[in-house]
Amino acid sequence: MTTPRHDSTATEQVGAAAFALWRPRLAVPALARPRGGIRVLVLGCLALAALTLLLPSTPTYDPWAWIVWGREVISGHLSTTTGPSWKPLPVVFTAVFALAGSASPALWLIVARAGGFLALVFSYRLSRRLGGPLAGIIAVAALMLVNFFARAAFLGDSEGLLIAFTLCAAELHLVGRRRDAVLAGFGAALLRPEAWLFVGLYGLWLFWREPSLRLLLVGLGIAVPALWLGPELWGSGNAFRASARAQQVVPGSPGAAADPTQALLDRAWPLVLMPVRIGAALAIFGAVWMRRRIESRAVLLIAGAAALWFAEVIVMANNGYSGNVRYLLAPSALVCVLGGVGLARLVSLVPAGRRGALRVAAGIAVVAVLVPYSFEPARLLELDAHAIKTEARINGAISDAVRLAGGSAAVLACGKPTIGNLQVTPLVWELHAHLKDVGYIAPPRAVAFFAEPARRGAGLPRAQLKGGGYEARGVAGVWHVLKRCGARS
Repeated sequence: MTTPRHDSTATEQVGAAAFALWRPRLAVPALARPRGGIRVLVLGCLALAALTLLLPSTPTYDPWAWIVWGREVISGHLSTTTGPSWKPLPVVFTAVFALAGSASPALWLIVARAGGFLALVFSYRLSRRLGGPLAGIIAVAALMLVNFFARAAFLGDSEGLLIAFTLCAAELHLVGRRRDAVLAGFGAALLRPEAWLFVGLYGLWLFWREPSLRLLLVGLGIAVPALWLGPELWGSGNAFRASARAQQVVPGSPGAAADPTQALLDRAWPLVLMPVRIGAALAIFGAVWMRRRIESRAVLLIAGAAALWFAEVIVMANNGYSGNVRYLLAPSALVCVLGGVGLARLVSLVPAGRRGALRVAAGIAVVAVLVPYSFEPARLLELDAHAIKTEARINGAISDAVRLAGGSAAVLACGKPTIGNLQVTPLVWELHAHLKDVGYIAPPRAVAFFAEPARRGAGLPRAQLKGGGYEARGVAGVWHVLKRCGARS
């Protein structure tokens, strides 16, 4: 007598189908192949970044300060009493680049822009690993359209590198290369303090799980605070000067708002396209449904990291820090990864059809849905390109303005030179001076460089200089050069 066969319940059948559709098709991970692969990626991105120097190029305010500090580190006369907050990793690069003299700014731009390209590469790789090629394509497109991402990378800010290190660390962990993952996390920790929490927790977990890494982890645990605080102690006498500087909130930033939390949420919400946010929610829902799988746990960890990073920025903005939109780019990149995974999984619910035609059509439809939401971010990208070109023209004319004023020695001998506040750092580089030697409020004796007030980075309004005994030396590009070197008034 045969045992009766019990058919599965409808719930079990639906669960099994959902499991089969949701499970990612994992290919051979690229980072599990020979180590030369990642080197090729880095070299390719560096080469591509070098080509972008054919476009109008300049660092912006903070990167110019890092370039100046790199030169000062090499000379042994670091001064960080004024300027932006200290960042260790950029100055490690710029100190080396200082040996190349006037090529240092261009070399840093290559590194920063390569970081942006690598951020796109690793967003594709991580999303593909969790959701397939379509997930990777969506994640890359979404990250490219995140407001300020491209602008930050092209102007030499460190957000591209930060995102690249963060996503690279996540993928390295997934393929079991935990030593390399913690080193990538170390790179992120030298770029933003928000990364310290994640790197610290991961380090503690590895300290327990991987005894062979304990010596490395202790060394990195000492190096992070030493590289953040030590140079500030050397350059300003105050190891916590960077934190104090970061709490000088810029008017108009979320930290200066009556409700910093609401101001940050208002700025964070439009950073990622609406369909991508929906895709992220779908990815999280699917991961909760199948929470026992390794890939699902990875999705939940990425989602938790994004939420915690946002929360860190909110907490800091409510405690005196600016909450600049740049600080939200890294968690936004994590949301883009999740969005790609979720939308790709949505497409996988469509029956394949003959030779996969139905699923291909569904993928095209999902990508098409993203297009209308891309119009406004694309317009902002166009505005960013114009702003980059304008800033390159403004900063590029500073060297001509200094020559018109008689050269670096003559400018510094006249008094504390004056320029628009956003151009203080490139002028310091041109003068071979310290940041404390240049200001943006005219003293009684000084060489003054000012642009028309309507221009970006405009310096002193013309009305402040009329009748003040200044000698007009001429115009260099956008810069009017005035000089007043007589007795103090």
